[in-house]
Amino acid sequence: SFYFWYAMTTTLVDAVIEAQAELGFGEGPEAIFNSPEWSAKRREYQEYKDAYDGAEWRTATGERDKHSGEPVLRFPLQVNPIAKACRIHRAILFGVRTESADLPVRTVALADNAPVAREAQLHFQNFVNDVWRRSDGIATLEEAGLLVQIYGGHFFKVAWEFWNDNLPHRIAVRSLKSPAWCLPVWDAYDEWNLVEAYIGYYITREMAQLKYGIQVEGRRALYLEHWTRDTYRITVNGKVPIMRWRDTEYALEGEHGWGIVPIVYIPHERDGDFYGRSLVADLPGLARELNARLADKGDAVRETAHRLLFVRNTRTKGPIKGRPIIVDGRRIAEAVDIGDAPPLQGAREPDMNAIESRGVPESLSRFTAELWDEIRRQADIAPVAMGADDVSGGRITGPVTAYRMFPSIAHTMTERANFSVGLNHVARAIGRIAVRQTQRGVYAALGLPDPGITEDMLGLELKQAWLPMIPFDRIQRVQELTLRLQAGGISLETYLRELGEDDVPQEIERIWADYERELSIQAALGQKLKRRGAQSAGGN
Repeated sequence: SFYFWYAMTTTLVDAVIEAQAELGFGEGPEAIFNSPEWSAKRREYQEYKDAYDGAEWRTATGERDKHSGEPVLRFPLQVNPIAKACRIHRAILFGVRTESADLPVRTVALADNAPVAREAQLHFQNFVNDVWRRSDGIATLEEAGLLVQIYGGHFFKVAWEFWNDNLPHRIAVRSLKSPAWCLPVWDAYDEWNLVEAYIGYYITREMAQLKYGIQVEGRRALYLEHWTRDTYRITVNGKVPIMRWRDTEYALEGEHGWGIVPIVYIPHERDGDFYGRSLVADLPGLARELNARLADKGDAVRETAHRLLFVRNTRTKGPIKGRPIIVDGRRIAEAVDIGDAPPLQGAREPDMNAIESRGVPESLSRFTAELWDEIRRQADIAPVAMGADDVSGGRITGPVTAYRMFPSIAHTMTERANFSVGLNHVARAIGRIAVRQTQRGVYAALGLPDPGITEDMLGLELKQAWLPMIPFDRIQRVQELTLRLQAGGISLETYLRELGEDDVPQEIERIWADYERELSIQAALGQKLKRRGAQSAGGN
């Protein structure tokens, strides 16, 4: 009860460290990293990753193949429906893009509820999306969409990297490759804004020395970050690195002044806990059964195709021998010598036959199909998403596809809701860091331009622009865009971009050039007709 009270008045992490110190485990980076809570989460996440990687399918029986000498696998086909399910949901989450050179989801700022002009709204959303692009956001978001399926959630960190010349405003969005890297402390009533957080993982000795200037005796070093809403501290093997930039040294600790923990956790699907539920969690048993039954099916097929032979009515003992057939001194074939009949009255001539096979039992064939169906049901994957849909009835339209994809779409709507909230928090963290660093004179001290983000912009209403989850009928899409353009409900720039034009500005210039040329031709024709009319009037 004491530790419960202590956790409520300070933080859970502090309570864990204090308890470990009293129990003799010590206090410091290693003690924090190896705390029971953090260690338990790392084991859980490793189980999910092993299931995704198919580690179980590589287990051996203990026997070796008599021909190759390789270990005999318990599940030789190594079918991995778990990885397939995760990749399909990642694809549905980000939808269908006409080209892959832009962000799969973009931040949009709405000016309705904030006292800022249209230019400020566009500046803020362009600033946020530019930070994502310069953080390799196209690939980062795609990977995060996959990792959130595997682990049940994903951490993004908005990082201030003053030494990184590739970032014009020194702000980046970094993706934690596994939620096992982070130990968060959250408020039960405000789970999206963390109270405190640790980030920890091992780095190589070379990275510790080259990037952080820390000498390490062993082969690896523990990298640990500690963030509160006011302070931060980064250590490598317990030492605070000193970073150098433009002849100035900076220790990676102190007050950051942002008023937030710049780490956002996006859950896959919450069911009452802070952490999201992994898509992998319900599938290992079904995947194991599928591999076992497919192995049985493979054995049945092998026994049918390679039936056992038997010889009868022969007195030959021992192994049956093959004998070459020689014609004109040249070997043309090989015959099986099954011997001769035993010297008994009424003995039949020897012959060789194959044991009849019953083939693959129909129940076994049906069962593997039923397992695939159940895997799809548990993973909320519509058959059409895996190509297992009947299209023999003719042309499949967009509405029909949407109807058949409903299980996957319903699942993805929850994913998009959580991602939208999380990415909105990331966007506000980007804006807040830019504002605070400007107010504190950090950009000026570094000789960098003011990013132009103001306090008012932080109050903008934000949303995320997602792409369609399923492919639209091309003709239907073009007709929809054309009608919107004609009605003034879409800009020419958006129209061309949605049609897949690579260089929109240049295409708009060509369109205007054609339009001006047409106007000049029409003007010239009008002048010519006017002169003809004048001449006709004068002749009359």
